[in-house]
Amino acid sequence: MRQLTFIILLFLTVAAAKAQGYYFNLGQNFTKYDYKNSSGQTNANVKSDNGFMIDFGYQWNISYDSKWQYKAGLSYQQFNAKGKNGTFDYSWNTNYIGIQKYHKL
Repeated sequence: MRQLTFIILLFLTVAAAKAQGYYFNLGQNFTKYDYKNSSGQTNANVKSDNGFMIDFGYQWNISYDSKWQYKAGLSYQQFNAKGKNGTFDYSWNTNYIGIQKYHKL
């Protein structure tokens, strides 16, 4: 048990010294659509709709002066729209799952 506690404390100390860490973002997307059909006509009935967003990953500094950073993670996002005409209500629910990466040099 003492060895496990030592390893955990050592990991947390090293992680804090190099400014490494996990990140977690949770929120809501507000999507805006510029809809045009194949004839180039717009449809005022198509409106934006809210979606869910979650993003998590790991970030670390490559150098000690924090000038070089790298971040990698996974993201799930929804980009939605809704509309209606005289007869029907309709909606688009678009789900995006992807790998996010960012580096600053």
